[in-house]
Amino acid sequence: MESIVLSRKLKTRISKSKKNDVIEFFENASADYSTWSKKYNMHFGLANSFKDIFRLEQMLDNTNEKVFEALELPEGNSQIADLGSGLGAVARYMCAKLEGIHVICSNVVQEQLRISKLLDNQFKFKSNIKYLMEDYRSLSIPSNSLDGAYAIESECYADGSNKKDFVKEAYRVLKPEANLVIANCMIKVKEKSLSPLVKRSYRKLCDHWAFDEMSNIDELQKCLHEEGFRDIKIQDYSNKVAFSALWIPLKI
Repeated sequence: MESIVLSRKLKTRISKSKKNDVIEFFENASADYSTWSKKYNMHFGLANSFKDIFRLEQMLDNTNEKVFEALELPEGNSQIADLGSGLGAVARYMCAKLEGIHVICSNVVQEQLRISKLLDNQFKFKSNIKYLMEDYRSLSIPSNSLDGAYAIESECYADGSNKKDFVKEAYRVLKPEANLVIANCMIKVKEKSLSPLVKRSYRKLCDHWAFDEMSNIDELQKCLHEEGFRDIKIQDYSNKVAFSALWIPLKI
């Protein structure tokens, strides 16, 4: 798993068929969120200590905390975006961490937005979170208006191995010197360079999660730089993430 932090800081149309596949996948997957996490997180976690290995929810919160720290938000009121918000768990975590924070959540799945709002009411975060039924590659958010943005295991649904459509729109909406944080699984070589067995497994993983391909780290980093991001930092948390993956057989 790679966490990428980008300092600072155009619109792309998604094909209708691909978008429908993604929507259908997440409509069917919404019920799995509560099975994986009592807070409705849907991502892998970080094991920061030996004890964490036995506490899945703590590992999931560790991921959220790492993203929050990487945003480096200013004191006082701030407005950030969750680019692919699922059921709003990370947005609620952000609101609980910092008074004055407001989160705009982008999601193309209407049912997930409906459930997210119900959960916000349950957890009393309604006034701090706004939901947009919009593709994160074509947002109604004004340019240069956000103090930060993050994508946790969602940027993979953008097109190509460099995710240019995602990167361009994120750059547009961020203020100068604001951070974009991406936390996701990525590949380090081109798909054609993978061995037949690994390539087959990789294809099955992509098909199972309803996206075309993961980001290639080098290509994504190059794209980020070309679009205007600077101070790009890449951190590999694969070893810490592996322990949360071991929980999968216990949750299915």
